[in-house]
Amino acid sequence: MADGQDEPKARVPPHESVEELQKKYWEKFGPKPHRCQPYLEDFFQIAAEQFPPKIGRPLWAFLQCLRAEPGKEPPRVPRLSLPPDTVAPPQGPNQGPTTASNK
Repeated sequence: MADGQDEPKARVPPHESVEELQKKYWEKFGPKPHRCQPYLEDFFQIAAEQFPPKIGRPLWAFLQCLRAEPGKEPPRVPRLSLPPDTVAPPQGPNQGPTTASNK
């Protein structure tokens, strides 16, 4: 300034810690799950819970999701729409089929 007074300095916000900066960075730019991740999880869950596995519809929905444009994914396969007899019953040590040898 011409009259010899210093200009007021702008206040600088306190510096954030390195951990806080890293957290903000990873939230913004870090890895995110793929948009078709739920379809793949449905496929693996149904394949693991059923015998014989009826994986046609979940696999087809997953592949359609991969081919679809973002935001235009197909509807997910509801697990309740599968026939109830395709879900394998829990097999414990004493829950196998009854035969003459294990009576």
